[in-house]
Formats: sequence, structure tokens, C-alpha cells
Amino acid sequence: MRRPWKLLLVGAVLAAALIRFYPPARLLAIYAVGRSPACPLSNALKSDENLKRQIAYNEQIIKGSKLLETDPAGYELWDTPRAKYWIPAGSRYVLPFNLAEQERRIYGVGEQTAKAGDVVLDCGANVGVTIHRWLEDGAGKIVAIEPAPENILVLKRNFAAEIAAGRVIVYEKGVWDKEEILTLQVDPKNSAADSFVIHREGDKEVAKIPVTTIDKLVAELKLERVTSSRWISKAPNSARWRAPGKRWRNIIPAWRWRPTMCPTTRRNFPRSSAPSGPVTPWSAGRARRPMAACAPMYCTSARSIALLSLVLLASCAKHYRVTGLVLGVDRARQTLVVSHNDIHGYMPAMVMPFHAARAAELEPLEPGSRVTFQLVVSKSGTLARNIRKQGGAMNGVIESNGDKIRLATPAEKVPIGSQVPDFTLTDQAGKPVRLSDFRGKVVAVDFIYTRCPLPDVCPRLSANFARLQRRFTGQDLVLLSVTIDPLYDAPEVLAKYAKIWKADPAMWHFLTGGVGDVEAVARRLGMVYWPEEGLMTHTSQTAVIGRNGKLAAIVEGSSYAVKQLGDLIAAEMEVR
Repeated sequence: MRRPWKLLLVGAVLAAALIRFYPPARLLAIYAVGRSPACPLSNALKSDENLKRQIAYNEQIIKGSKLLETDPAGYELWDTPRAKYWIPAGSRYVLPFNLAEQERRIYGVGEQTAKAGDVVLDCGANVGVTIHRWLEDGAGKIVAIEPAPENILVLKRNFAAEIAAGRVIVYEKGVWDKEEILTLQVDPKNSAADSFVIHREGDKEVAKIPVTTIDKLVAELKLERVTSSRWISKAPNSARWRAPGKRWRNIIPAWRWRPTMCPTTRRNFPRSSAPSGPVTPWSAGRARRPMAACAPMYCTSARSIALLSLVLLASCAKHYRVTGLVLGVDRARQTLVVSHNDIHGYMPAMVMPFHAARAAELEPLEPGSRVTFQLVVSKSGTLARNIRKQGGAMNGVIESNGDKIRLATPAEKVPIGSQVPDFTLTDQAGKPVRLSDFRGKVVAVDFIYTRCPLPDVCPRLSANFARLQRRFTGQDLVLLSVTIDPLYDAPEVLAKYAKIWKADPAMWHFLTGGVGDVEAVARRLGMVYWPEEGLMTHTSQTAVIGRNGKLAAIVEGSSYAVKQLGDLIAAEMEVR
């Protein structure tokens, strides 16, 4: 074979390998067959900068926000740098992300935003973050289309004055391609993830939610129709949403659905995203954020990304070590939510969802697991690799006096998500305390003893509870510290110990009781201990019990970051 043919063959093999295994090269091939761009190359070049800005804005908003009020129905009033918002408790972490998007003006500026007198159809208004932006831009009227009952309530609170003035209309239906009654799946931990189509584990059903068409909506609200139209961003298959020949002047549909979806946004913030693809009764999902043309952090134009890949072809993915506490695991989406420590050189400590490279690595994880993993950040997205569970008795083995001892998991241990059996012990005031007394509140339980000589075990656990007491003062949290040395730790001994930590007896109870009673509680929560040379050898477990009395999480070990345990408790407190 002549040399030119050999070179050509080698080049063809290398090209095929690149197309198969390297996404930018694959996109370049798509560009070569003539795909049209969905956004300018200049916007694609800003993708990495946009992601960094999103993270920075999100962190600034979190730091500048404060919880002002919680009402009995479970709604929270937050004072943010942008405005005050009532939100369902489950939107606590969604709100700053949405506000950060508005800081980046993801809907665009100039011709891509509202003008004086425009009518905006805000399909999937959620808590109204975008409504404030439309009002600031001069919109004459905004129709907040929102089918979720919890979001409807907060919209009416957040825009009471504007509703009274006629500038905001809360339209309590969904939009579809026909009039129908559908069942809405409500996510109790994220009001932005409610969906008519997507069914997630833990969702609750809200039956009989009406949906209608844009035509019927415009007629019902008597919005003016003429033959011209100006759009902020067109809905996919938009002809299906409008009667032939009928268009509306100055009505700007702010759609929550787009035919494409940013891959990086979907990996990093999966609970705020919906599936890609055109909206149909079979594929539609209520995505909280619109992906307006040229607005996303990562534009999904095949041609633009392909051209960008030429610039970035030699770039290498960056790797960061991440440690933190698992707040939730979504195995169906292959994601985990982690309250993580500072990621040096990338982002500060915060709560963040991560997409796992391998689903099998999520199997041993549950809320409360301490993890470490490698975060791989490339131009095509982020992935969590080599996820490893840390802390506690690793593989059931602990060390005692230099010897490795294999521990069997107590047969009575309560599985995550199961009801914790009621128990009665005695507190530092000599009064009986029952677990069932605290139904409706979140309960954190740890195990200590007052003679513990190791500063990084029992004293550290008590110091952590003292910080939790300060963080959650006045909220629905109860702290229970159970002694594993009940023969010595009588109520009067525990009372002196409680004073050391400035324990509020209304919130933090130090408990003792009969040897058998204490052991039964400890074994149900996975605790193993025994007396040895006048002291106690033991594992360390901190349990979080939900308002419904079910075990929400177990954190193993004493070296966890107390902020992360606090984030876990805060997430559980949002569940009603």
C-alpha cells in the first residue's frame, strides 16, 4: 500500500475514533452535514464564563438571603437581594438558583424582553421570580399560568398589590394542546419539579388539575387578538398552540419548554430541568426554567458547539476532589445531592446536585452518608467519578486498642424510610421523655457518655449539637443525646453535663434509663458499644428522624462537618 493511502486510512480510523468517543468531534461531524445554529458562536464561547457567573451569583444570593417567617402551613418568607418571596419550603435551594439566572438575564435583553404595554404569558410561573423581571422591563400585564396549588398560593401572596392593580393575573390551570383534566405529580422537596408526566419516587398526586389551550386562555381573559405577533421565544411546535390565522399583538409567551435543553444544566441542576424534546401530551414535562434562544449557560446549537470544539480541542478536563454529606440520592436520574466542603479552585461550600458517572456507585449511599469523589469538569459537562462512602465502621470494622474488630449490624436496626419504634427514657430533669412526644418535629439523636476521654468523639458530638441548637433556635427541631453509660450517667450527672454545653432544656434533652432500654434504642439506630477497662468502646451514629416518625438518615462517625448535618436537617424540615 502506498504511503498516501496508509496516511489516509490512519486518518480515517482516527477520525472515526474521535467521532465515536469524543463528543466535540461528533458535533463537528453533525455541523459538516449542514445543521443550522440555534445561537451565535459568540454566545457559545461565553459558556464557561456563564457557568462561573451562575455559581457566583447563586452563592452571593444565598449569602444575602435571610429567612423572615415560617407559617403553620409550611410556607417560608425569604428576604433576598432581589425581593421578598413567599415560597413552599421545598423551594429553598431552587429560589437562589432561579434568581441567579435572572441576574444573568437568561431571557435576553432588547428585542428579547418585554416592552411597555406588552402582555406576557408566563407558562409555569412557579413563585414569580421572572414576573418581577417582566414588571421591571415594563410589561403592561403578566398572565402567571400555574397549575400547582402550593405555587398558586405563594404567587397570590408575592403579587397581591399587582394582582389588585390588574398587572398580574394568576391563571390556575396548565397549558396543553386540548382541554383536559390531568393528574399533577407534586414534588414535596422542590416545587419547581412538579409535573403532569414525570413520576418520581416520593411525589404525591394532586388530582383534577384542569389544562387548556392558549387559544382558550386568550379568549377567556379577553386578551386582544390581531394578525401580528412578536415573540420572546417560540414554543416548540408552536402552531399546535394557536388556531390557524389567529395571532396576538404584544403577547409574549414566556415558555417553560424548549425543544433542546442544556446538557450541563441538566446534569448539575436536574431537579430544575425537564426532559428535552418537543412538548406533546406524551413527552411534556414542566421544566422550571426556559431555555430561550441564546440564553442558556451552554447553548445546544450543534454548529456553534462544533465550531467551539475546534478552539477547545486541545483542552483537558479538570479534576477536583470533593468531600461532603449526602442529602439525597435519585437513582433513576443517577444523581446525588451533596452538602460539600470547599472545592479548592472551583467553588465554595454549598449544597449541589451531581451526576454520577456510574449508577452502581450510588447503590451503597443513602441520606447521611459521608462521601468523597472526583469531580470531572469538562467543556461538555460535569461528572462525579469514583464515589466512595466514608466514615463510621468501614465495612463493619473498627479498631480497639490496636486490634481490628469486625462488627455485625444489629438485627434490630431500622431501615431508612421506616418507622422508628417509640421509646421512653428519662431526661436531665428526671422527667420521662417519649419519642412520640415530638411527632410533627424533626428529631436528631446522637449517643454519648459523660466520662468519654476522647475529645474528638463524645465532646465533638456534643459541640456539634450545641451549634445545631444555635442554628435552629425557635424552629421545629429536637435534639436527643442518649448516654450509653446509664449506670453512671444519672439525671443529675447529665444535668451538669448539659450546663457545660448551655443546652436549652426545651430543645435539647440528655437521656438515660435502664440498661436494656438504652441498648434497645441504640441498636435500632445502628449503634454498637460495650464496656472495656472501665470505659466504653463504641461506634458513633447520629440519626435524623422526620416529622412523620420515620428514619430519614444516619450519619456515621463524629468527624462530619456540622454545617453539612445542619443542611441535612434543614432539607428534612422542608418535608411536610
